Amino acid sequence: GGFVFFPDIEANLNLAGPAIMVFAGAGGDLYEQSFKRISTYNPFLESHYGGPFNTKYYDFYGGLSGGIRNISYRLQAGYKPQKDYPLFIQSTVDIRQFDVVVDDVNIFYFGGDLSAKFFDKLQTSLNFLGQLGEARHYSKVFGLVPFSLGFNAAYLALEDKLRLKADLNFASGSFY
Repeated sequence: GGFVFFPDIEANLNLAGPAIMVFAGAGGDLYEQSFKRISTYNPFLESHYGGPFNTKYYDFYGGLSGGIRNISYRLQAGYKPQKDYPLFIQSTVDIRQFDVVVDDVNIFYFGGDLSAKFFDKLQTSLNFLGQLGEARHYSKVFGLVPFSLGFNAAYLALEDKLRLKADLNFASGSFY
């Protein structure tokens, strides 16, 4: 469908050494929504999937980041308009399956990461993401997860030859 240009820019302002930095940026991308990609989000799709299509999005964001000693953080909020975003509508024929429809969607989000390193061997991180979406033609953004929380830990053992990792993730239910 032709060439599309997307912004990819970020500006940082150092307020207090490495402890407090303010940032703002803009980005975007175009990606193909194939059956494989969409069924990764929702494996319960109707068998008459209409074929691949492209979703175009922009991302305008800002926030704070920084770190002190072995602790670093990043807090970010943004606005992400998307064209041809896939929505999952529950099927009227079989309520265990979903139809895929596309709509233009505006997503407002806030999120953050907090990382810490302990004992030079243990690296931990905590991340969260909250999202609010508004669709042009539908009452809700069906399939968008409103809130997710994750905890990750990695430990180096046996003279740094063995790495043990653990992830714990929580997510709230999406609209359907």
